[in-house]
Amino acid sequence: MRMARNKTPNEPHLVNILLEAKAKLQQQNTKGLNLDIKNEVVNIIETAIQEALATQTQQIKNLQQDIEEIKAAIKSMNTTTSNKPPKTWAQVAGQRPKEPAPRSATERRIEHLDKIRREKERVELTLSMQGIDDETKKQLESMTEAELIRIIQDASNCHIRAIRKTPNKGIKIRCTSEEDANTLRAMDWEQAIPGTKVAKQRYGIVIHGVPKHNIDFEKDDMEDTRMRLEANNKVKIHKIAPLKRKVKNPNASTQSIVVHVDSPEEADECIEGGIIIEHRIHRAERYMPQCQITQCFNCQGYGHKAAVCKKPPRCGKCAKDHQTKECRNCERLECVHCQGEHEAWHSECPRRQQEFLQKEATREAIPPFYTKSC
Repeated sequence: MRMARNKTPNEPHLVNILLEAKAKLQQQNTKGLNLDIKNEVVNIIETAIQEALATQTQQIKNLQQDIEEIKAAIKSMNTTTSNKPPKTWAQVAGQRPKEPAPRSATERRIEHLDKIRREKERVELTLSMQGIDDETKKQLESMTEAELIRIIQDASNCHIRAIRKTPNKGIKIRCTSEEDANTLRAMDWEQAIPGTKVAKQRYGIVIHGVPKHNIDFEKDDMEDTRMRLEANNKVKIHKIAPLKRKVKNPNASTQSIVVHVDSPEEADECIEGGIIIEHRIHRAERYMPQCQITQCFNCQGYGHKAAVCKKPPRCGKCAKDHQTKECRNCERLECVHCQGEHEAWHSECPRRQQEFLQKEATREAIPPFYTKSC
C-alpha cells in the first residue's frame, strides 16, 4: 500500500465565502475606472473559486483511490484468515458492536451541494421576458443589475440579494428570504414590468440513442410527438428538444434528446423506469445543463455566453482584440488563456481541462434523481 498522502488545510467554507464576496461586488453600481477595477476583482475571485473546486476534485479522487487500496488489503487479510476455527457463542456475544462506517468525502460533498441547491431553489425565481415588446426588452437589457434590483424592490417591498440576466433572455432573482421569494412568485408582474411573468420550473430528462426516424426535429410535428409521448408514458410533457444544437456527426442514425416535464416526481419515475418511444424502453437520466462547458465566443471566457458578455472581444485564434470571425492572422495560433499554440477552445488547453474537471466534479455531486436521495 502507498504511504499516506500529505493533507492540505481543510477550509470547507472557502468557496461559499468567495461566492458571497463575488455576489456583493456584483451588486455594486460602479462606472468608469471603478467598474474596470470591480470586474478585475470579480475575475480574480472567480479564478480562486475554480482553483478551490479543482483542488477538492483531486482530493476526492485521491481519497477514492486510497479506499480501493484499503478494500484490497482487507480482502487479502480475509483470505489469509479464512482457515481459522469459527468463534464460540461466548466470543461472539462478548464482541463490542461495530460502529457505523463513516461517510466518504464524496457522500458528504453530495449531501452538502444538494442542501445548497435546495436552499437556492427556495429563495430563487426566474422571470421570463418572452411576452414583452421589443422597446421594453431593449430597456431592460441596457439596465445594470443594480437598476433592475431597485425597480423590483420598489414594486414589491421585497429584499433582493442579487440578479442575473440569463442567456435565454430571462432574469434570475435571488431573494434574501423564502418569504420574499414567495411574494414575488405571487406578484402581478404586469404592474411592475409589463409582459414579464414568473417562469415555471421544468424538470429535464435526457434520453440517448433515440433513432432519428422515430423523432425527426426537422420533419415531424413536435406537438404530435409530444402528445404521443405523453400518452405512452402517462406523464405531462412540456417540451421535447435535441440535447445539442450542433452535433459532431450529423449523419448518425441516433441522437440524444431532452424531455422537459412539469413534475419532479414524474421526472424521477421516468429516470427509474425509462421512457417509451415507439414501443421501446429507453434508459433516461437527469438533465444537468450546469455540467456542460459554457464558453463565450466574444471574450473566450468560461461560465457565460456571448449574448450576455460585456467584456471587450478577444480572438479565439490569435488572442488579439477582435472577433474570431474577423481574424486575418492565420500564421500562428495563440490561446487567450495559456498562450499555447492552439485555439482558445482546444481540448488540450490547461484552462479548458480545469473547466472539464470542475464540471465532472459537479456531475458526481448532483443526485441522479430530483426528489429521491438515491
